[in-house]
Amino acid sequence: MNQETTERTRSAATAHGEVSREKILAAAIALFSERGFAGTSVADVCERAGVVKTALYWHFESKEGLLDAALARVAEAWIAKIRGNVEEVSGVEERADRFIAGLRWLVTERSETLMLILGAILERAQVNETTRANLHELFSSARGAIVAVVRETLGRDVPDLDLIAEAVLSIVHGIALTRRLADEPPEQLDRRFEYLKRLFMLAVLEAAITPGGKP
Repeated sequence: MNQETTERTRSAATAHGEVSREKILAAAIALFSERGFAGTSVADVCERAGVVKTALYWHFESKEGLLDAALARVAEAWIAKIRGNVEEVSGVEERADRFIAGLRWLVTERSETLMLILGAILERAQVNETTRANLHELFSSARGAIVAVVRETLGRDVPDLDLIAEAVLSIVHGIALTRRLADEPPEQLDRRFEYLKRLFMLAVLEAAITPGGKP
């Protein structure tokens, strides 16, 4: 086998490995969000992904390692959407609209993201210390992204931005859970996010006029 053939073989193996990894990751995200971490076995993930167990252990070492990778993947998408195209517009109202639209997209198009995170939190006894640390980092990053959006929109720092961000995240998770419990018309979801926008704007504006805000 000459060098060119060897390189082609290596490239094909690498590409196959990446495809295999992505299949496992996608299957894990779907199953962990549907059944929870404890309710999903390695065999379940491998069956859904169409791979053998050795492939999962090769890429992720363990079920816990797979959960950590799944959390990292959804966190990346989550944080990106929070900031998203908010930076493309100016003005408090316009940015608030874009910000809330991004959160709505997460609930309607990426609900597995929120369910995976919630499931991992609720199953603290089932996950290891590393995963708990990753969850903490995920929420810190999400909170930080919201704080940054508000700070950049107002052009200055204001009190209690971290609390505003935590309240927003809590409401979004509540909306996602409610949507999972009942099949509701889109109008009801519209109402919830419109109300979230009103609460968000009130909190931000109140914080902006509170003494102690830094110019």
